[in-house]
Amino acid sequence: MTFADPPNSTSGIGGALNGNVTTLISQTMDYQGSQAASATSDNTSHTDAMTALSSRMTNEYGVNVNDEMAQLVQLQSAYAANARVVTAVQSLLDSLLQAIH
Repeated sequence: MTFADPPNSTSGIGGALNGNVTTLISQTMDYQGSQAASATSDNTSHTDAMTALSSRMTNEYGVNVNDEMAQLVQLQSAYAANARVVTAVQSLLDSLLQAIH
């Protein structure tokens, strides 16, 4: 038994398939294998490109957690010191207003 495309017809996978069932299966498997290999290669290329871009983004815009934590501790200490100054000024103003009355 043989399979062949009608004259002036092409199959959807790049050309005419003809021959016996074994040949048809072999051609189909070869085509699928080459498509899978191509997709795998494309995926590897895209993954490498995304890794490179991600690395560049991190280097350019990344946040150093240690530096940010140190700055947060400094800000917290400055806020606490300012709160003590405001409390002291408020206490002095209260004492001054009591002395006036």
